[in-house]
Amino acid sequence: MQRRRTYAVVMLAAVATMATGCSDDEGSGEPDGPRGGSSAFSVTSALGRLPAVGDEGVMVTVADVAAIRAANDLDIPDLSDLDAVADYGIEMTGADDDARAMLVPGTLSQGLHWQDEHDRFGFSWMEADALASVYAAPEEFTWTAYADPVEPAEGLEEVGDGMLSTASDPDDDNAVFAAVEGSQAALSRDRDDLADWLADEGPTLADDESLATLAAALDEEEVLSAYLVHVGGDDPSPLALGWTVDAEGPGVVVVYDAGDSDAAASGLASLRESYAAPEVSEHLDVEQIEAKGRVMVVTASPTDGLVRGVLEAFRAFELPGMR
Repeated sequence: MQRRRTYAVVMLAAVATMATGCSDDEGSGEPDGPRGGSSAFSVTSALGRLPAVGDEGVMVTVADVAAIRAANDLDIPDLSDLDAVADYGIEMTGADDDARAMLVPGTLSQGLHWQDEHDRFGFSWMEADALASVYAAPEEFTWTAYADPVEPAEGLEEVGDGMLSTASDPDDDNAVFAAVEGSQAALSRDRDDLADWLADEGPTLADDESLATLAAALDEEEVLSAYLVHVGGDDPSPLALGWTVDAEGPGVVVVYDAGDSDAAASGLASLRESYAAPEVSEHLDVEQIEAKGRVMVVTASPTDGLVRGVLEAFRAFELPGMR
């Protein structure tokens, strides 16, 4: 029987206000800033924060950062203390064996030391309450939300239209553009994407049928964070990883978009056989594999409680569907 992620429900309710800057009276799902979105964190609403970049090779990471921080019994560290920042980042990203929940930082964050990111922009995922990021080479975009209004770093250059840049020349190929709206902030390699975010214009990843389907399945499992990949084409299928926590410990969800309900139902036998392979079972104790509409959903627990194991298997192309 599938375990219910009761802890995740409690944490999502506790941080919904912080993650979006809404009061309890504003919890009706009305837009509360650029790109709108639900007042409570969800994978689906997080996709609505991100521009629709690229047709293939899209990688998305979203996280209820405040809930993950609470699940790991952490506080935001003193950002001037490099050792404290390092310890915090290691546990929040699942690299610590004792981590109960984890997130995958956005690609823009991965190229910097975590403390350097805050120094460069005036904000970072470390003190955020919610995170959404997309990478589709060469485009990158990251959105973060905070409990308090954001102050950008003084070293950023004003380039007009409410945008800032790490370079005085906005045509510099290495420039990263930034914008702040109250308790929300965004970073982008593309100035037009950032302008659309500020104006609440343009298509978002929530308009992508496959990614939206994966997100809905992840939200049904009440994940605290997720990593979605849409390679493009028919093989491999778009898939997503999600992380949950309940009273029994951390959990993992893997979702595959088979395209339609018939394909999902017919693919179960092969998927179950693949998850029984040693290179997969060494990372995951599978609880259930089932078809739900057009998606196949795998619920599991990380072997020995190591929450990062499924991500390592994914990156090593050891997960079914990635070979």
